[in-house]
Amino acid sequence: MPRFNKKQNNKLLLSNYFNKSYLSRCRQIAEFSLLTVNFRLTILSAIFFGMSSSAIRKQLRMKYSFNKACSLLNSHTSWQHLNLFDFIITVQKHFNNCRLILFSKYSGKNIIYSGPSLTNRNNIYLVESETQRQCFNFLYYPASYFKFKFFCEICLQFSRSKAMHQCFYLCILCEDYCGVVIRNKMCNLCNRTFKNNLYFNNHITSNLCKCKKKCLHCNCDYIISKHATHICLKDQCNRCFIAHDLGKCYVLTGKENVKNKTKILNIRPAIYFDIETIQLDNNTLEPILLICAYITNSDNQLHFKTFNRRFFVISDFIDFLFTKDSNSDKYKFENYVCIAHNLSGFDGVFIVEELYNRLYFKVKVIYNGTKLHMLTVLGIKLTFLDSLNFVHCSLRNLSKMFGEPLKKTFFHLLRTSLIKCGGTVEKSFF
Repeated sequence: MPRFNKKQNNKLLLSNYFNKSYLSRCRQIAEFSLLTVNFRLTILSAIFFGMSSSAIRKQLRMKYSFNKACSLLNSHTSWQHLNLFDFIITVQKHFNNCRLILFSKYSGKNIIYSGPSLTNRNNIYLVESETQRQCFNFLYYPASYFKFKFFCEICLQFSRSKAMHQCFYLCILCEDYCGVVIRNKMCNLCNRTFKNNLYFNNHITSNLCKCKKKCLHCNCDYIISKHATHICLKDQCNRCFIAHDLGKCYVLTGKENVKNKTKILNIRPAIYFDIETIQLDNNTLEPILLICAYITNSDNQLHFKTFNRRFFVISDFIDFLFTKDSNSDKYKFENYVCIAHNLSGFDGVFIVEELYNRLYFKVKVIYNGTKLHMLTVLGIKLTFLDSLNFVHCSLRNLSKMFGEPLKKTFFHLLRTSLIKCGGTVEKSFF
């Protein structure tokens, strides 16, 4: 049905708001209001101009269209006594092979009239003249004229982006305009049902059958992916979004196709370390051993590093983290995550003390009460985290949780006394 919009909420003249030049208007519209002040002739001339071939020069097209409009108006004498809206409806019925869309000269909701929407019909856009009242000119591109990026020819809506526009008449299954329901037809490849033959042919030509399918078990549509298989909603866990037995949730790695998340989390490389200390006579703790394990980006193999130089255990470890690559002049462990168990209550105290003594790097510390929650070295994007926040278990019982036979042993008293005296410990005591 045709629709009218007589109310103009935002009456802001386009020529004043956009400051269009004469050359810009000539490129976007064909001004028939300069030839006559009769609004009936301007409307008919714009319609004939839109129906003519674009290969002809603009001036010849305008002259040809104006002559045909005069002859048509003279042949229909009853049209000369109609008002604007009755004349537009009559002309739309006469030109049933096209759809007339009339815009006002103001911004905002500016569609004055739009003809009935039918398939296989071309749209002819007319815009109100800025100088002559009730006179209309032919409009080439409505989106460009009204300073938008996209104008939908089906639902007649302006949009700032074509990708963000959601058309009311667009079918979500075949991603095209398929019409009304005639007879349901099912595709044996994707197991989806379509409402007519046009609907069925649209999804084949757009290759949607190769990337979308319907699961017969959960009755839901899913996207075919090379990296992940479809998991039915009946079998999917609400926490980790993986199909597994009851009570066996897995720790997420960031590669899962999590619902309502379009961005996959970045997996940063990690360095795992642990510090062993001894208690001195003045009841202070001194680090005597630090062992770290890491995977380099070059060979993707696990490497171990030990720091046991007396009085320089923590400083040697920090120097190791701040080493630069000889080939690229970048930090070797840039964007790494250093993880220690119980970092907030024990290991992080030594790390923070050493980093604050180095003035050439800024350190950002986040505390959870009086305990260290996260530590970041801003210069090289090096982050220290506590694994106790993710796995709330002691390091001695951590291997038992994952079914590993190895576990952390106790530090023998004989080894502590020998280290205090500056002696060495045999390998059998470890």
